[in-house]
Amino acid sequence: MKEDMGRFYCRAFLRGAVYQALRLLGEFMGAWFLSRILALAMEARGDDLTRTALVGLGTIAVCAGLRYALGLRWERSAQDGLHSHRKALLRQMMEKALPVETAAEADVRLQRDAETVRAHWTQTLPEMGVSLCFALVCVALMARIHGTLALIFGLLSLTQLLPTLVYEKWAKTIYLRVLRDEESYCNWVGEGLRGISTLKAYQQETWFLQRLMRCSEAIIRSGRQETRTAAVQDIVTDLVRTLLEYGSYLILGMAAMTGMAAVTQLPFLLVAAQRLFSFIAAVVLDVVRCFGYQKAEERLRTQSAPATKRPPEGCVAALEGASKAYAGKTVLKDVSLQARQGERILLSGVNGAGKSTLLRLLLGFCQPEAGEAFPPETAAFVFQEEPDLEATGEEIAREMAQRGAISWEAFQGPGERKKILLMRMMLKPAAFSILDEPLNHLDRQGREVLADWAREKKGLVIVSHQAFLAPEEGDREIVLP
Repeated sequence: MKEDMGRFYCRAFLRGAVYQALRLLGEFMGAWFLSRILALAMEARGDDLTRTALVGLGTIAVCAGLRYALGLRWERSAQDGLHSHRKALLRQMMEKALPVETAAEADVRLQRDAETVRAHWTQTLPEMGVSLCFALVCVALMARIHGTLALIFGLLSLTQLLPTLVYEKWAKTIYLRVLRDEESYCNWVGEGLRGISTLKAYQQETWFLQRLMRCSEAIIRSGRQETRTAAVQDIVTDLVRTLLEYGSYLILGMAAMTGMAAVTQLPFLLVAAQRLFSFIAAVVLDVVRCFGYQKAEERLRTQSAPATKRPPEGCVAALEGASKAYAGKTVLKDVSLQARQGERILLSGVNGAGKSTLLRLLLGFCQPEAGEAFPPETAAFVFQEEPDLEATGEEIAREMAQRGAISWEAFQGPGERKKILLMRMMLKPAAFSILDEPLNHLDRQGREVLADWAREKKGLVIVSHQAFLAPEEGDREIVLP
């Protein structure tokens, strides 16, 4: 489903267009007054020259003042639009209309991609539209002097498109490679931060850093290639611009010799030609930027939220032939599991067997590449990797109590973060609950309270390396290879 992202930036777009128009108008008027002053100097009209110079300075000063005032409001409205856009993206992520697999991937979407969209709507599009308009104005003004000259300079300005057309495919390939390498690096860093306690527990820091170095080296290689590509493009572009600038002198000289233009008109024609080339060059640069926006827009495109499938009869959640992979590595393959009503499941397996991934699939937090997942209608859970929280336990509990998530009276007692998360899970009415390594960071008293609750709980999946709950009749034990 394609969403109109421009709706967040309508005000900033309009202000940006006016700002760019004032900027180019200031440049154009300054160039026009300069050409007029030169023409008056050639005609030895001193009084008119002084008057024109004063009017020109006043006009440029007024444009500069308006630009300053409008620029502040333009930047503020652009930031407001970006803030609203990010809020909408977060909502889409929570509703699973914008699928993201990792925290790092979500950060890339909210930061880099959202910023690319903002720049496109508030800078690139206004600049492109206004530059095209001013380019047409330049051609129209030159046409009033001589139509042939306007046609010649118009065609010459379009030659600036040649470098872009020649190197477009090459540049896009390298851009996508850089983007892919950067995203892999960000995802790997995010996964490492999320699982840092597991890495330390199994002394795998060196392995993680080695993989991180390979990702970093890939970014450096693709970045160097991107720099070389940009250098080639810049050299060719500068060469074309230089030929156009010096060629315009030759064309205007021939125009004066053949009578196509008067000598006093040459300063204006020269300035108009230079402005025309600059405007078209800005459009060419904006066309290149548009490719980055297209890729960002594709990654931020919302999808129809997957329809929630009801579990098989008698089950609260289920997986059927589910497979899941991260960064090309298969974590789970063809896994089937049915959590029946009121059943308690004790899940175990070696580190890296995919226990946490299985739980996330079971809850519907991520979708399998193959197979089907049937998440529960209501669930309570605590995962091994706790979220990073800066607020104190009491602040969190008070907020939860105000929202009706927990009872403030029931909170009196434990204050540690792990206990808060466990307590919220224990107090939430749900037919299905998940505990992923719940004993981490718990003291003896906390373990006893949790064990007492788990013995009475029906509809429960427990993942733990430490035995704190003896299997009872009816419990099912599952070991992942």
